[in-house]
Amino acid sequence: MAKQHVAEQETLGEAMNRTELFFEKNGRNMAYIFLGLLVLAALIFGYRALIVAPRATKAAERIAEAQYRFEEQTPDYALALNGDQSAPGFAEVVETYGGTPAGNLARYYAAACCMHLGDMAQAEQYIAKFKHVKGEPGAIINAMAEGLKGDIAVDNGDYAKAAALFEKAVKVSDNVFTAPMYLRKAALAYKAAGDEAKANEAKDKEEKERIDKINAADSNIFATEKQLKEYGDKLPADKKSAIEGALAKLKEAHKNADVAAIDTAIAELNAAWQAASQDIYAQQQAQGAQPGADAGQSQSQANAGGASNGGDSSQPEDVEFEEVK
Repeated sequence: MAKQHVAEQETLGEAMNRTELFFEKNGRNMAYIFLGLLVLAALIFGYRALIVAPRATKAAERIAEAQYRFEEQTPDYALALNGDQSAPGFAEVVETYGGTPAGNLARYYAAACCMHLGDMAQAEQYIAKFKHVKGEPGAIINAMAEGLKGDIAVDNGDYAKAAALFEKAVKVSDNVFTAPMYLRKAALAYKAAGDEAKANEAKDKEEKERIDKINAADSNIFATEKQLKEYGDKLPADKKSAIEGALAKLKEAHKNADVAAIDTAIAELNAAWQAASQDIYAQQQAQGAQPGADAGQSQSQANAGGASNGGDSSQPEDVEFEEVK
C-alpha cells in the first residue's frame, strides 16, 4: 500500500507542475484585470479616491516586478519572494500592502514561491490568509488558491484533505481552464487515499469535461468556417488572417483531443472575432444596416458552449473581498 501511495504522490506531483505552469503563463493577465477593476471601483467613492485607490495603485505597481520574476522562463522563486534592492518581492508587498487587493494576491504568489522552494509550512501560512475575491477573473485565482492548499495537503500526505480541497477548487470556479485540472487531481488524491468510488466519480467528471471541450471545439470550427464564408470578404486582411490562424490552431487541437490547446485556441478565436466584429459593425452602420445579426454575434452564440463554464471575463464586474471559511 505504501508503494501505491508513493506512486500516486509522484503522479499528483506531475499534475501540480501542470497547474503551476498554467498560472505562471496566465496569472499576470488575470491579476491585472481584477486589480484594475478594484482600483476603478475605489475611485467611485470620495474618501476612497484619496486614500484607498492611490494605495491600491501603488501596491499593484510594487507587485509587478515580482510577478515578472515569478513568470520568467527560468523563474527565481527566492528572488520573486524576497526581492532585492531594485524591486520588492511578494513577501514585502504582503507586509506593506496586505490590506490591498495586490497585497492579498501577493499572498497567493508568496505561497506558491514557498512551495517551489520546499518551505511548505510557510506556504501554508501565506495561503491561509488569502481572502477570496468576487467576480471574474478573481474566481479563477480563488480556485488556484484552493488548489494550492490541496497541493500542500498532498505534500503532507493527507490525501483525503487534498481531494476535498481540489473538489472545492472546482466548485469555486467551474471553468474550462482550471476545473479539469482539479478534477484529475481530486481523482488521483482519492485513489491515493484508498477511496476508489470517489476516485472513479472524479474521473467520470473529468472525462465529461474533456468531451464537452472537444464538442465545443467542433461547434466553434463549424461556426467559424460558416461565418468566414459569409463575412470573409468583408473583413480586413489582418483580421481575417488572425481568425484563420486561430481556427487552424483549434483544428489541430481538436484533432489531437488536446483540451489545454483547445482552451487556448478558443480564447484566441474569440478575441480575433471580437476584433473583427467591430469592423463588420462599422461597415453595417455606414450602410444603414441593422446590427444584431453580424458575424461577431453569431460567433459569440457558437462560442457559448465553450465558455459557459468560465463566464464572460470581458464584461466588468464589481469585485470585492469575500472571506471564505
